[in-house]
Amino acid sequence: MSNLIVNGGFETGDLMGWSSAYTEINSQFVHTGRYSAQFANTIPFAFLAQMVPVTAGQSLAFQVSLGTLGIEPSPQVSMQILFVNDIGEQIGTGLDVVIVPDNLPNLVFNTWNEIYQTTHQIPSDGAFAIIIISKTSFGPVLIDDVSIVEFVNGIGVTGPTGVTGVTGATGPTGVTGATGVTGPTGVTGSTGPTGVTGVTGSTGPTGVTGVTGVTGVTGVTGVTGVTGVTGVTGVTGVTGATGVTGVTGATGVTGVTGETGATGVTGSTGVTGVTGVTGSTGATGETGSTGPTGPTGVTGSIGETGPTGVTGATGSTGSTGATGVT
Repeated sequence: MSNLIVNGGFETGDLMGWSSAYTEINSQFVHTGRYSAQFANTIPFAFLAQMVPVTAGQSLAFQVSLGTLGIEPSPQVSMQILFVNDIGEQIGTGLDVVIVPDNLPNLVFNTWNEIYQTTHQIPSDGAFAIIIISKTSFGPVLIDDVSIVEFVNGIGVTGPTGVTGVTGATGPTGVTGATGVTGPTGVTGSTGPTGVTGVTGSTGPTGVTGVTGVTGVTGVTGVTGVTGVTGVTGVTGVTGATGVTGVTGATGVTGVTGETGATGVTGSTGVTGVTGVTGSTGATGETGSTGPTGPTGVTGSIGETGPTGVTGATGSTGSTGATGVT
């Protein structure tokens, strides 16, 4: 079964593959292997998170082993799996499990709480799942063997194909019976999900450019026609008088500026999504030959220019109003 989580057993000896806060590696208490992860005892908040690519329409099987140390009640632990699209927007919640305080075993007795959960179906536009394990109160929590396995329609991952058995001898072909009446055609089933697009092949070499055809002879330019008569320009109307400018009101007193509030704590930066692979560039098609240029048509005659009309008298400018008080 293929685990989608990177470094789910922390066997690299560090938190490679994970985003975290107030989390360290523990080599004394482990579920399997040589290492586990531990939330800090003296900090009320800590988390581990990782984003993995998933297939829309499927479900996920989530598994993790948890424990605590000491005689104090274990803290509350939350486990979430969120579904996001290919641009990182949350589009659904696949799992939301809470272990209430004082419900984790003490690892001094080498006893772990092995948790197994199945998520809701991944939405049609789901591209990634974000797994988040966190605590919200004081006390140590140890985490080991985190795994997420993708199920296809509720069925586990298909195992390897067994060896093909020996083909038996073919018996004689029996007499073909009469063809029965064809039954009615059944309803067409829904179309299955589209498979992953294969890798685009390399671009082939560009073919040789064909010879450019001979440019045709340019036709004779026709005679320019006579320019038509321009109509008479109408008389410009008198400009109206400019109105008096109103008095500007007095500026009000500026109010007292309040104290600047304290800047809030900056939240943790979310996990960066995986960048998709850039597709190969398709082959460039051959350039077609240029066709011959057709002859230029005859230009029509331009009409005669008519006389310019008389410009009307400009009206008198009104008196300027008094300037208002500033």
